[in-house]
Amino acid sequence: MKHKAIDTLKTFSNGDIKSFRSFLLSPFFNHSMKLLKLFDTLCRYYPLFEMKGLTDEKISKIISPDVPFNSSTMKALFSNLQKKCLEYFAVTSLKNRPVEFSFYLRKELFKRGLHTEAQNNVAEALRKIDLDKDINTDYYLNKFKIMNDKANLSSIYISKSGKESINAYVSNLKNRGRYILYFFLTETVREYENLSAIEMTFNASGEASFIYEIINTLDLEKIFDVLKEDEEKPEYAAVLQTYKALLNSIKSFRDQRGYLEYKNAVVRNMDMLSVDERRFHFRGLIKNCILRRKIFGSSKQIDTELFFLYGYMLTMGIYRSTVNDYLSVDLFRNALKVALRLKKYKWSVSFIKKYVKEINPEWRKNIFFYSLAEYYFARKMFKSALKYFHKIKYEEFLYKVDMKNLMLMANFELKHYETALTIIDSFYHFLSNDKALSKEQKKLYRNFVKTIHLLILYVTSSGKTSLDDIEMFLKNEIPFRSWIKEKLDEIHSQTSASRKKISS
Repeated sequence: MKHKAIDTLKTFSNGDIKSFRSFLLSPFFNHSMKLLKLFDTLCRYYPLFEMKGLTDEKISKIISPDVPFNSSTMKALFSNLQKKCLEYFAVTSLKNRPVEFSFYLRKELFKRGLHTEAQNNVAEALRKIDLDKDINTDYYLNKFKIMNDKANLSSIYISKSGKESINAYVSNLKNRGRYILYFFLTETVREYENLSAIEMTFNASGEASFIYEIINTLDLEKIFDVLKEDEEKPEYAAVLQTYKALLNSIKSFRDQRGYLEYKNAVVRNMDMLSVDERRFHFRGLIKNCILRRKIFGSSKQIDTELFFLYGYMLTMGIYRSTVNDYLSVDLFRNALKVALRLKKYKWSVSFIKKYVKEINPEWRKNIFFYSLAEYYFARKMFKSALKYFHKIKYEEFLYKVDMKNLMLMANFELKHYETALTIIDSFYHFLSNDKALSKEQKKLYRNFVKTIHLLILYVTSSGKTSLDDIEMFLKNEIPFRSWIKEKLDEIHSQTSASRKKISS
C-alpha cells in the first residue's frame, strides 16, 4: 500500500502527531471526520508504518463499515490527508516565524485601514527582529519589509506633523533602501558563486552569461564599501566584509590569495556570523578547494587544506543549520575520502565511529557499512571491503555509483574477474537507465568501466586487447586515474619480470 500521506506521516515527531490531530479536530481547518478516522487508523502503526496485510479495502471498512469499498473514494481520502499535512506544515511554520507572521497581519491591517494597529505591529516586529542575532539574507529581506511598512505609515501621517514627519519618512526610506541593498548584494554574490561553481564543474559556459553581464556592469565592490562606511552595527559590517571577500575569491579564482583573504574573513568574523552564514561560508571554502583540485589537479596541499576545513566544521559543529541538526552525508563522505587520501587511517576510524551517529538515522546504517568498506579498500584489505559492501541495502543507498566503482576495483584486485565482468554489465545498464546523473558524469563512468574491462581482457590473456590500447584509452577523462595507472605499472612490472625469467 503506497500513498504520499504515509511517507509524509513518517516524518512526524510525537509532538506533530498530537498537534496534527488537534488541527484535524478544528472545524476551521477540517470538516471531514473520515480524515480524522483515517489518521487515527494509520497512527496505530506510527512511527515505522509497517502495515503488512493492511489494504485500502480494510482501512475503508474500519472508517466506514456500512459503506461498500470504492477505490476512487479511498484514493481521494488519502490525497486529502496529504493536503491537510501540507497545510499543517504551512500553518505551524508561519506560527513559529513571528516576524513573517506579522508581515501578513500588517497587510490585513492596512487593507482594513487599522493604521494604529499597524503602527503597533511594526514596533513589535522591529523589537523582535532586533533580538535576532542571525544576520542573513532572510533577516535583510524581513527588515526591508518592516521598514517599507514603516515608510508607508509615515507617508499617511506626513501632512499632520510637518518637518518632523518628513524627516521620519526620509529616514525610513533610507533604511528601506539600505536593507534591500544588503539583500541584493548577499544574494547576488551567492548566485554568482553557485553559477561559477557549476560552470567550472560541468564546463557549462555561456548558460548564465546575462547574470555575469549584470554583475560586471555593476561595481559591487564599491557598493560594499559605501554600505560599510554607512554602517552602524558591527554584525552588518562583518557580513558585508565576508561577502566582499567571497566575491573577490570568485573573480580571482586562479590567484590563491583571493581564497586566503576569503578564509581569513570567515575565520575573523566567525563570532558575528549566524549559524547558517557560518555553514554557508565554510561550504564555500570547501567548494573552492574542490574546484581547485578538479581544475589544477590533485595535490597534497589542497587535500591538507580540505582536511583542516572539514575538521574545523566537525569540531565546531558548523555542519548544523537552523533547519537541520544532522550531519550531511555528503560532508561525511567527502571528509572521509580526504582523510583516506592523506592516509590518516587512525583519524578515519575515530571519525566513522563518532560522526556516523550525527547522520540522519534513516541513512546511518548504510553509511556506516559504506564507510568501513571505503576504509578497508584504502588499506588494501579488499576482502573486508567487499564484506561491508555486501551489508549495504542497495535500494536504499544514496551512493550507488560509488559502491559500484569500489566493488569493481575490489573484485579486480582480488582477481575475481568473472564477478567484475558481471558488475561491468550491470554498471552499463545502470548508467543507461539512471536519470539523476548528467551526460558528462555518465560519460566519465563509462570511460572508467571500459578501462577496467580492457584491463580484464588483457590480464585474462584473451588476446582481444593490448597495453597500447589501454594507454590510448587513458587519454580520455577518467575517474580513479591514479588507481588505473597503478594497475598498469603493476602489469608492466610483471611483464618485465616474466621476460627476464625467459631470457635467463
